[in-house]
Amino acid sequence: MNCPACGVRAPAGARYCPDCGAPLEVGPDPWQSALRRFVRGDYAAAAEALKPLLGAPGPAGAKALAWNGHALYFQGREAEAEAAYRGALSRDPSLWGAAFQWGSLAFSAGRHTDALTALDAAAALAPRLKGDPLAPLFSDSEDAARAKVQLFRGLCLRELGRAVEAEAALKRALELSPADPLSRGVLGGILLAQGRYEEAVGALEAAVAVVADEQGLIGLNNDLGVAAFQAGDLDKAARAFKRVLKARPDDPNALHNLGMLYLKRGLGEELRQDLREFLKADHAEHLLLGLTRSLVEGARGAPRGEEFGLVGGGAAMRDTLELVDRASRTDANVLILGENGTGKELVARAIHRLGPRAKGPFVAVNCAALPETLLESELFGHEKGAFTGADRAKPGRFELAQGGTLLLDDIGELQPPLQAKLLRVVQEKAFERVGGTRTLRPDFRLVAATHVDLRRAVVEGRFREDLFYRLFVLPIELPPLRERLDDIPALAAHFLRSFARPGRPPQRLSPAALDKLMRHPWPGNVRELENCIERAVALHDAAVLEPDDLGLGPLAAAPAVGAFEGPDPASAEMGPVQAAERGVLLRTLAHHGFKVDRAAGALGMSRATLYRKMAKYRLVGIKNENLSQKQDEVL
Repeated sequence: MNCPACGVRAPAGARYCPDCGAPLEVGPDPWQSALRRFVRGDYAAAAEALKPLLGAPGPAGAKALAWNGHALYFQGREAEAEAAYRGALSRDPSLWGAAFQWGSLAFSAGRHTDALTALDAAAALAPRLKGDPLAPLFSDSEDAARAKVQLFRGLCLRELGRAVEAEAALKRALELSPADPLSRGVLGGILLAQGRYEEAVGALEAAVAVVADEQGLIGLNNDLGVAAFQAGDLDKAARAFKRVLKARPDDPNALHNLGMLYLKRGLGEELRQDLREFLKADHAEHLLLGLTRSLVEGARGAPRGEEFGLVGGGAAMRDTLELVDRASRTDANVLILGENGTGKELVARAIHRLGPRAKGPFVAVNCAALPETLLESELFGHEKGAFTGADRAKPGRFELAQGGTLLLDDIGELQPPLQAKLLRVVQEKAFERVGGTRTLRPDFRLVAATHVDLRRAVVEGRFREDLFYRLFVLPIELPPLRERLDDIPALAAHFLRSFARPGRPPQRLSPAALDKLMRHPWPGNVRELENCIERAVALHDAAVLEPDDLGLGPLAAAPAVGAFEGPDPASAEMGPVQAAERGVLLRTLAHHGFKVDRAAGALGMSRATLYRKMAKYRLVGIKNENLSQKQDEVL
């Protein structure tokens, strides 16, 4: 018989057309039957009507599976629906609706990587809405359908910590559907988390202007209030919090934020009047009393890292701030561990400022900066005549830290004789000046910091075990910047504000420039990033900084590792992160002609740190023989 759909002759006994896949049996059209049930909302019956088509070969069977997925989805059978969509795509990868629905289901289930895979596939396809009777399930236009894909991609990328890509996806969604409030709200939240408060205010205001859903407006206005407060527009912040309270008078976030905003500005009576708009008089007075007590008594939650230069909202920084808060509430010894440039001294200063010794001095000593003989005098002080040139008595850093905090930085570099003397100070808080006999007992809080692996140093006999355990009471380990990439946008924005020229608004980074920062391995950690931003601001006047303005280009353009002394067996023995760091160090040294001073400056680290890293990665004495040969040929 001939196919009723396309006219192609089918072999005897065939149930489906070998060319178009249409059913050959005479009877009701199963597509129309399924569609009528979809229109009535009878999704179980629609799925039943589709059963004869599920085994059809080619595009017809794939389409039937996709429709079956829709029917299962509307019945709440999401796992079965997702399986149907995957089956449809395995037969026909061009089914946009199946790819999008699979992505949205995986996102709802919290499987963000799977969701992103499906949504990336949907983004590469053209939505085929014309002629599709189920098109209203997705959107009424192709641009709106594409915008939904980009919105879900942005949500997935945000959850995966890929903020730069999430921002790009959401901006693409807004290009396709400028009035979409959800995309603007999500974008505003990402900008807020990155510390880009002025941009966040703009995005959130645009979302508030078009959102009609009350619940959505509450969340958006709360975020807008926080962003405006951080941007310094306190009036706008107050208006946003008031809009929340008009819709939900007992919203705890808005009440607290509005109250603290007013009280910090000394507007106690205005706050009383505003609170009475939303709450009963006795409730308003009770809340006002509680807010005032919180402000006066200094009750605090976790400290705000920005107040101490500890910028970032990622999980690693939140954990660090929680440890800082806990450490500040005790007087126990603290040991801060982390690579150079991770902010160990900033953490020590935060502990001091948050603690009960905040009014006392903060005294810092770098144990690696002075030779042993001078360091002993610097720490313990000396009496007149204790050694040649000691023409008068001098108090040491232990005494100068009386009533405050003493930071011993780079304590891992301390030599064994001084370790023994320090042990007594840590144990007994007692010592004698160099050349003296009088025992001094100063009262100070000890914080030590090092980039050295002290556990390994103890095993190798380079650091006293008893001193290690005296210091290792409250350890705080700071992650390197390469392990907290989600904080780079906030750090960059912070440094751009810090280095902004007087009378000019802070410069911004283009998405491509921010992406370049996110891909750099940062062997010098936050200090290297700070130097990079400061250099870019000093050398370039444009309002938006581009990738070439960052000064990171030469690293990529320098000769590859393999150009130095043949194969690189050292990198082959390392993990990917260590190999990447070794490669950056090697390329930077090559770019600066193996001049350690210049390379250290470009990397944002000290000469001593660079020498240690060179020794660690077997770079001491390495030469660019290829470059030297070329120079010899020219000469």
